[in-house]
Amino acid sequence: MNKKIVGLTLMILLSTVGLAAAEEVQVALIDPVQFVSRDRSIDLFRLNLIAGVNDNMRGLDLGLFNITRQDFDGIGLGLSHYEGGHMNGWQLGVLSIAGGDVEGVQTAAISTANGFVHGWQMGLVNYAGGGLLGLQTGAVNIVKGDGKNCFQLGLVN
Repeated sequence: MNKKIVGLTLMILLSTVGLAAAEEVQVALIDPVQFVSRDRSIDLFRLNLIAGVNDNMRGLDLGLFNITRQDFDGIGLGLSHYEGGHMNGWQLGVLSIAGGDVEGVQTAAISTANGFVHGWQMGLVNYAGGGLLGLQTGAVNIVKGDGKNCFQLGLVN
């Protein structure tokens, strides 16, 4: 109950200050119930009380389900992260999926990138679809494509 009150209070405060209109801040309950429409980008902070969806996200991304239809640059903390494009930065959660390349760190039980990973994937299962230049640590580590300049530490590599 307290989380609902805090979330509603934050939404009201942001709407009165006008930050949401500036597309620097997003507060989302579940798409489409969010301040900034899904086809716009956020450049500072996004709070997804359940699930928020935007084209691009740059900054701090907090929530249960953080969904970025294109590129993500920043720090993501939540249960699940999905990027349709590239991910640059760090994500911490249970599930982290990047449709493109990853430059940075994916920290999740399951970390996947359909593109090339430049950095570190750590979790139970890690997948780099386009290749890996960096490190994978987990129970199962999979690299498709170029994996000559990488290090894997796990039960199955």
